[in-house]
Amino acid sequence: DQHQSQQATQLYWIAGRTAHFIGQYERALTHFSKLIEFHSGTDEAAEAMLRSGLINLRLKNFLTAKSH
Repeated sequence: DQHQSQQATQLYWIAGRTAHFIGQYERALTHFSKLIEFHSGTDEAAEAMLRSGLINLRLKNFLTAKSH
């Protein structure tokens, strides 16, 4: 499956980080959630969970942030 390849892991990671860096938080959350869904157990997914929590704190989505 194309969503579960190592290349997809890197693509979701780079897209999420880029969106986060330029302030497109909703887009970053979308990429990070795909990374977490399709690549759970990877270092990138763990980092995506952390960054998703931080983004949700910034957006004042406190209950969602707590779950990350």
